[in-house]
Amino acid sequence: MQPFVVNVRWATSVFAIGLMLMAISAVGQTITQAEYYVDNDPGQGLGTPITVTPGQNVNFSNIHVPTTGLLANWPHHMFTRYLSSEGYWTPGESRVFLIITGFPAPVSLQVTQLEYWWDSDAPTVIDVPDSFTTSWTAFLPSTGLTNGLHKLNVRYVSGENVHGGELSRYMWIMTSQSGTIQFLVVTQLQYWFDSNSPTTVDLTDSSNVSFASFIQTAGLNLGIHTFSIRYQGSEGLWTPVQDRRVLIITPPEPPQPPAYLAGAEYFINVDPGPGNGVQIPFPADSAWDQELEETTLATITGLPTGNHVFYLRFRDDMGHWGHAFGDTISVAPILVIRRVGNDIVLDWQADTSGAPFHIHRNAVPTGTFADIAQTSNTTYTDTGILAGNNKEFYYVTFTRGALANFRLPDLRPAQE
Repeated sequence: MQPFVVNVRWATSVFAIGLMLMAISAVGQTITQAEYYVDNDPGQGLGTPITVTPGQNVNFSNIHVPTTGLLANWPHHMFTRYLSSEGYWTPGESRVFLIITGFPAPVSLQVTQLEYWWDSDAPTVIDVPDSFTTSWTAFLPSTGLTNGLHKLNVRYVSGENVHGGELSRYMWIMTSQSGTIQFLVVTQLQYWFDSNSPTTVDLTDSSNVSFASFIQTAGLNLGIHTFSIRYQGSEGLWTPVQDRRVLIITPPEPPQPPAYLAGAEYFINVDPGPGNGVQIPFPADSAWDQELEETTLATITGLPTGNHVFYLRFRDDMGHWGHAFGDTISVAPILVIRRVGNDIVLDWQADTSGAPFHIHRNAVPTGTFADIAQTSNTTYTDTGILAGNNKEFYYVTFTRGALANFRLPDLRPAQE
């Protein structure tokens, strides 16, 4: 049985307390505030603030604690605690101090004895050299203590029979057991997933077994499952069940050979479905059989005036169509302006579904153009505008409704 070694130092002060404390925060956290309180906890954040520099380690000293109103000749506890950057307060860390009255001036007490005891046993008294600061090292017998967790308590006594607050430490007592250790032979195992029935596997008798090759996952859904296993020894006893979480996923597909372009098509505005667009002419060698191909689109005519979306789609040699790639195009009319006497005549080409057309005019090419007229025709005469030898600028706008009512190719079924 190994003896237990205790090293303790103790000193007292009266009325004013000078402390140097250090708190070490958890990894990745920063101490942002500190506070103290005496005896009674006023609540987190309601103690007396202590000025600290934020960091994972903080140091402060010379904390003068007011003792007005505290019971004299009685031990008191000063608690310090710290606030992390995540908004959590640590438990209060305690220091004991004693207020002594009846002396003409503050004095420090000398330690003359100490007491220690295990758990709730009667204290054992130890004489120590009289001193204001005491260092004590001792081998403490643990004879008679049962295996398990125990608490060692230590406190100090002055020449005036004033007892200090107790200091406690926890320890685990474990004595060696008599006899020999016997390794049992494993004869079989059982495993199961979730709440399924166990699967029993007969093993080659051995004190060490490998079972990875026995596990079957067929029939399990993709996702997280609980894997349970236990073993049976040669004496017929089963071990406790061991559980592990496992994730069932689909194995990756084997790498595929590179695909080649085998076809292409385009469509405008409305997707007719893969393979139903307008076929793009084949390359010069009349074959889509390379990873990169070059070809020229046919000229598209007959699009009505307005905004459209043009799409391309490709097919590989396995027959798979890719996603359609689109971009916007705009079909606009050509405006022709001519003079007839003192009149200005405007002519333009446009789909009349965009009517009414708005004619805008201004004397300079910059600035605000006024909407001077509206018409459902594709021509307009600005009568007498040149009588004063004026110079005018025009533009025509209309409603671009083609995007909602046109597609190429038009594969909609005939209406009954």
